[in-house]
Amino acid sequence: MTSPDNLVIERYLAGDASPDERRVVEAWLREDPSRAARVAQLRTQVDRANALFDAHQGWQQLAPRLSHGRWSAARPILGAAAASLVFWFGWQGWSNREQQLAAAPGTSPSVALADGSRVRLAPGSSMVWRARPGRDRYVRLSGEAWFEVAHAETPFRVYARHAVIEDIGTRFAVDARDTQGDVAVTVEEGEVSLATVARDSTQAPHRLVAGQGASIDQTGRIASLTDFDARLAWVRGDFVWRDVAVSAVAADLERWFGVVVEVDDSLRSLRLTARYAHQAGAAEIIEGIALTFGARVSRDGTRWTLTRSAR
Repeated sequence: MTSPDNLVIERYLAGDASPDERRVVEAWLREDPSRAARVAQLRTQVDRANALFDAHQGWQQLAPRLSHGRWSAARPILGAAAASLVFWFGWQGWSNREQQLAAAPGTSPSVALADGSRVRLAPGSSMVWRARPGRDRYVRLSGEAWFEVAHAETPFRVYARHAVIEDIGTRFAVDARDTQGDVAVTVEEGEVSLATVARDSTQAPHRLVAGQGASIDQTGRIASLTDFDARLAWVRGDFVWRDVAVSAVAADLERWFGVVVEVDDSLRSLRLTARYAHQAGAAEIIEGIALTFGARVSRDGTRWTLTRSAR
């Protein structure tokens, strides 16, 4: 197994890695007990320095020595890194810290990053990011988001589950909501690369250009996507469902409108093809679905119920 991406290891050392990232790093450590012992020593140093230690600087200087077995030469770096902590306040101190944003059901907030990029979160999604021009630019995403990345020499990376999407400057969407664990990427403008977090030297990152989409599973297998318009519809203010189970449609409505939609078992697996504007609202859309399948709809406040009509 090849070494995980350096940024993933940095987050692991800082205790900020996602469950998928932790599994990747820990599998890598189990391959070599001496490697695990060395990283454990580094983590102890990071813990001692607590939030003031710059994990990025420490790992970038330590990584070459780990890869060449020069652990003894790395020890002075740990002391130097801890001794050279930067006590900056104000804007620069804030920019050195990760920031986070969560979208509650029924909301879809946008945020401007320090590098000029913009991100819009879909309801029920969240992200942690750091965007320091000339240094590092990354987002750790849970859920679904739309990215407009400002051009810069420093690559912009999005980490979602087991996938990493890398970009220089473009517009694209990432969806990590699939219950099977797949991560989908749809590119509207520019070009991105798609790979697993555990970068395999025998498998080159997959390139996607404008008008293309692909999904990647936990094994690194990549499949092309054909529902380009449907995947970007939410960014433009629409719902587009093509042969989608009613249960999945109900879940979308719950995220976007902050309501509860209960669907009778006899209706859950039926497939819907439809387009609605978000502005139509929950009531019009749910009543339209009921009409499509000859179902009965009832409402109690923000709770909607779809049941099979009596014959």
